[in-house]
Amino acid sequence: MKKKIIYAMYKGDTFITTGTLAEIAAFCGISFATVRFYTSPTHRKRMKNRENCVEVFRLEDDEQEDFGPNSPSYV
Repeated sequence: MKKKIIYAMYKGDTFITTGTLAEIAAFCGISFATVRFYTSPTHRKRMKNRENCVEVFRLEDDEQEDFGPNSPSYV
């Protein structure tokens, strides 16, 4: 089963919600494509000098571990 990728949505410094892109789109009443665009480097570049813009960030998955040779848990 494919893992769900979780994102967080902010408007400026104000937290809005977390969830998958589809869940965020449904919660906010906007299209999936718009939410996906909010994650793009192009959107971040256009909004970098604005204080109250909407941004969506991918959250790190703490459960995912790297067991490779460079991992601290590698034995």
